[in-house]
Amino acid sequence: MSQSPDDGEWTKEKPKAVSCSRDDAYLKVLKVGDGSANCGAERGEIDGALWWRHGEDDEEIALCVERRLHVGDCFLANDGPEENTVSISNGDLMTTWPCGSNSVPGTYEHILKVTALTRGDCPPADRSVDWDFRGGKLCTRIV
Repeated sequence: MSQSPDDGEWTKEKPKAVSCSRDDAYLKVLKVGDGSANCGAERGEIDGALWWRHGEDDEEIALCVERRLHVGDCFLANDGPEENTVSISNGDLMTTWPCGSNSVPGTYEHILKVTALTRGDCPPADRSVDWDFRGGKLCTRIV
């Protein structure tokens, strides 16, 4: 499953199930429901979990999905509220983007590359940005 960066909508196709241990496993289903319960962390926290819905009315299914991040993955982000800052949301974490791309779609301004997922400090790097993430740190670099 992916989120289209151009229109912010989830893909319409039925997701393909793969083993969570595969490198191309981008999302893990945490729970199935109607989308009314909490999915992941408290509102405002960055944990990469969102509700994905498919179908209409009585046929709708809602999946609480969590983004599986790997070192080397790239995703899209925006400028932060303060000068020279970068902002991400759980929705941004659902995007995937080629790390070597020279452009970003729509309202996005940055491509971020995951450099580490750690319980300690992020490794020092130029143009690096890090966030509290699932009890540790999500370390990224602006590419």
